[in-house]
Amino acid sequence: MAKATKSKTATPPTPEFEVSSTKKGLSSPDYDRETFIVRVDLMEKIKDVAYWDRQLLKETIEMALSSFIDGYEKSNGIIKSRPDEVKEREKLRSNSGRKRKE
Repeated sequence: MAKATKSKTATPPTPEFEVSSTKKGLSSPDYDRETFIVRVDLMEKIKDVAYWDRQLLKETIEMALSSFIDGYEKSNGIIKSRPDEVKEREKLRSNSGRKRKE
């Protein structure tokens, strides 16, 4: 009776996260990759608009956000920028769970 032997293949190394990889595929430095939680019904409508207008999803979302900002500023005036310390805290918080390759 033949004995079953375990394969001695090495486990492939776990890929290391590189922060710069999130920038791959961005069309210009004016764009950034963001993650949001969105209501399903709203996202479906945005996707439908993009489909019927033959646009990329990012183009439709950009149009919607620009329209919102324009309307907000008409009602409330120019939007003031957050203080630099707040922006820096947000940047640190968003990078806190990521491991950098050293």
